[in-house]
Amino acid sequence: MPIGHVVTFTFTPDLSAEEVTALGESLDALSASVTGIESYWH
Repeated sequence: MPIGHVVTFTFTPDLSAEEVTALGESLDALSASVTGIESYWH
């Protein structure tokens, strides 16, 4: 049975583009390390 999961983030105006990029890279690494994830995007 597929399960959908949605997460939302709220960022403060002082968040830099580099921090957003680092977050995206970390999320990619996390999803790659979890077995069973069939689809992922951000």
